[in-house]
Amino acid sequence: MDQKQVRKLVQEAGTIVPQCTEALDYERYQYACNAAMCYAMDGCTAQALEQMEATNEIAYAAPDSDLSIAEHLIEEVAPIRIELEQFQEAEDAVIQ
Repeated sequence: MDQKQVRKLVQEAGTIVPQCTEALDYERYQYACNAAMCYAMDGCTAQALEQMEATNEIAYAAPDSDLSIAEHLIEEVAPIRIELEQFQEAEDAVIQ
């Protein structure tokens, strides 16, 4: 897939996901993670950070375990921060 097609799918899903899920559903988390990275890759920092905040809200609302928070920080937050060239924030996420 090219980035243009990914962006289109993220935008389409952005209207569908809220209609078909509850606020803390895993599907919303996955959508927000993918949207955040898509926006980061497009250089849309504000939108990427907005989506990353949505991932944080879900991840921290009712974590399965401390390991699930670590996974969120290392596998989702850090790569998005790296894509945004926010290297110190990415390092902080991994250390946290």
